[in-house]
Amino acid sequence: MKLRFSSSFFVLCAFPVLAQTPETADAYFNRGKMYYAQKAYPEAISAFTEALNQDPEGIEALNGRGNAYGAAGDYDRAIADFTELLRIEPAHSVAWYNRGVAYSRKGEYDKASADYTEAIRLNPGYSAALYGRGIIWVYREEYDRAVADFTGSLRYNPKYVPAFMHRGFAYLHREKYEQALADYTQGMKLNPQYLMADPEGPRLSAGYAVAFYNRGLGYFGKKNYPRAIADYTEAIKLNPGYVLALNNRGLAYRNSGDYSRAIADYNEAVRLDPEFADAFNNRGYVYYLKGDYGKAIADYDEAIRLNPDHPFAKENRQLAAAKVQP
Repeated sequence: MKLRFSSSFFVLCAFPVLAQTPETADAYFNRGKMYYAQKAYPEAISAFTEALNQDPEGIEALNGRGNAYGAAGDYDRAIADFTELLRIEPAHSVAWYNRGVAYSRKGEYDKASADYTEAIRLNPGYSAALYGRGIIWVYREEYDRAVADFTGSLRYNPKYVPAFMHRGFAYLHREKYEQALADYTQGMKLNPQYLMADPEGPRLSAGYAVAFYNRGLGYFGKKNYPRAIADYTEAIKLNPGYVLALNNRGLAYRNSGDYSRAIADYNEAVRLDPEFADAFNNRGYVYYLKGDYGKAIADYDEAIRLNPDHPFAKENRQLAAAKVQP
């Protein structure tokens, strides 16, 4: 089953408010902080650079510029700034964390994990670093370790919604459906408007619909098909183009014996995504259950055309073909 899922971004150190004296490093630093807060990242980078021209070892300006580069998507320059900061102050746990985030954004997960681990060594209660390392464990499909880190993150930040959502995601992969349901429900309760839309998370889809979709997977795993259907329906209301939710609601309808609604969901899924091989295979199976073997074979053929290595379509086609042989 396909799961979806989200994460945090760079964390600025708490910046002291400094007196605004024109053309001083402090003044440029404060200006950079103001631009960063306004998401004016080129201007923030320019201001932090002016601060560094006057004080090349200003660690807060290096941290600020690194964050601005990261927010602008220039991860190599962000890494360079955090690396220089760490040369000056090796015990700066936030810089270790921020560099880890930049490495993660680049897909360099081993380096990211090492930086998160160092941040945690320096600050064992660093909730964001524990969360970030948990995301890396998810990428590596080491879900028990992911659960441990998300649990640690929540120990120090009990209302951190992304950690609930991602721990639920890890529990789903471990088929621990009760725990997954509890985490998704708690996360949604804490922040009903939570948007799971983080570029660091694997296989992401924007919108709160993802939380309902994933909780639906938990109910489906427990064979509670009415509750699964209810959550998939909420996901579809929030995102009418959510083909995975349509596909999985079709599965829940099928398992409930409601073949007409299952076919309707698969029809909509393939209308929205004509190359969605799973939906063709799943619709074919419903036609097979209904005894309409010709339509079943046609759908299996399309699934195989779209994905010649589909894990079920070939075998399913053979079963359907056997029913129509004289």
